[in-house]
Amino acid sequence: MKENILAITGVVAIMLLLALFDMPYNYYTVLRFAVFIVSMVVIYTALPLEKHWLTIVFSLIAILFNPFIKISFDREVWALVDVAVGLMFVFGGYIINKENKTKKTRMARK
Repeated sequence: MKENILAITGVVAIMLLLALFDMPYNYYTVLRFAVFIVSMVVIYTALPLEKHWLTIVFSLIAILFNPFIKISFDREVWALVDVAVGLMFVFGGYIINKENKTKKTRMARK
């Protein structure tokens, strides 16, 4: 899973950008579950890397997109949130992927 984190976060980022278009209501429900679950995956992979700021940011994202207690905003606000969170998923996935590769390189040299 750690090796695929960039692909997983990339898929969710694309889903968030697709949410800018007029989609069926069920799409947004699936999106909430996807963002929530992948946020938890990012948190799980960021903890051993001691990337605490990623853990905090993705905890807030998980709370915002949790499918159990919905937080309501206007469509325009959600559009901004979707773009910002999508960029954060790409950035977070890149950081974790880079740290994992660095960690593997260090271990291979020992």
